[in-house]
Amino acid sequence: MGRKGLNMGLSYRLTMLFLLGCILASPVAACRYNVRETGFVDLGIESYRLFGYVNDATSTDLVSMLSTAKDLFRDSNIKFELVNTDAQKNHEAMAFFSSSADQSLPTAILLSPDGQTLEVPLAKTDRPFEESLTTTLEGIVSSPKRKEILKQCAEKYGVVLLIEGPDAQANSEARQALLEAAEAVRSQMEFLPKPIARAPAVVTLDANSLATEKVLLWSLATKAEDVNTPHAAVFYGRGRWIGPLFKGEQIKKENLLSILYVIGGDCECGLDFRWIQGTMLPAKCGEEFHQLAVESLGFDPENPMIKMEIGSIVGRSLGPHSYAGEPFGYQEITIESESPDDIVITDVNQVTDVNPVVEANAPPETLSNQEPNNIDRLSVLLSTRVMAGITIGILSVILVIGIAIFVRARRL
Repeated sequence: MGRKGLNMGLSYRLTMLFLLGCILASPVAACRYNVRETGFVDLGIESYRLFGYVNDATSTDLVSMLSTAKDLFRDSNIKFELVNTDAQKNHEAMAFFSSSADQSLPTAILLSPDGQTLEVPLAKTDRPFEESLTTTLEGIVSSPKRKEILKQCAEKYGVVLLIEGPDAQANSEARQALLEAAEAVRSQMEFLPKPIARAPAVVTLDANSLATEKVLLWSLATKAEDVNTPHAAVFYGRGRWIGPLFKGEQIKKENLLSILYVIGGDCECGLDFRWIQGTMLPAKCGEEFHQLAVESLGFDPENPMIKMEIGSIVGRSLGPHSYAGEPFGYQEITIESESPDDIVITDVNQVTDVNPVVEANAPPETLSNQEPNNIDRLSVLLSTRVMAGITIGILSVILVIGIAIFVRARRL
């Protein structure tokens, strides 16, 4: 083989190496969405369920009123179903029904995607049943603070919710930590993989309003009487709760940033979607929310093609642990740790270590009080993009060299 043949062979190999490199690098840089954007898509795999219980003795009028109650849950992630405890003894909902509840029929049980239940009495002795029923069911699907969280999530990067405790000084310190975390994200937003126009919002649930937000607190696995110190939670997208419920001294700027930075990351940044796709608040997302989301995102999260694409991304992460079609079940992922006392958030790629056992589609509940290492967590999120850029740059140089060799070989 002559010199010309050798040069052409080398050119061919370099060209093929470039194409192979592009194929291998493309998945790293191919995702069109960030984590925030994926959070607006409801794939129907994490709905709440509300079971209304009646029996043969329940009047026809009351049964009729309850049968039409499902209209209140349109545009929400709550599915309503009426169950007759006499005629449907083998119904799956009977597992959550106590025989003592027969005395208060009709009644209801709200079931969360991760298996929590909340008893909801439907009959009030001081008001007509129809009035009481409407008020009660509207309280399940909506509340002032949930509306505010959804609106802010639609317009902004996300929401950090402060739930005030009884101590004013502790509340003030917690609020300052939230404000500092929101400002830190704002100062770094220009470096995100995809631009987000508006910084995180800080929303406060004051101590005097706890009683009116029973469903919100229940969805966060707590109750008004248990809020003895300030609590904080992070939300994004379609009102998704991501990360732990921070309590007391855990409410620090660094801890909050460990969660907030994830929201701005690439949707294929390597984090487990069973953790990222946090449980949505039980709420109604109506037309106002939809329009705000479309304006903020630049695309319609209800578009079937968008849903299909993001569903594919989520499905690849969930793999065999997908809980689609399993309304009463969830998977537990055990994460090994040498010592529970050593668990801290030092890297967003280790964020599932917040709790040794993380329930699928449910945030961890505890967090070590240790101070996280002072590292740039945002750089972790950006690292895949940076590496992809470097890789493509190197391969582009190789391509140019290959073309030059090829051209030279043809001239010889």
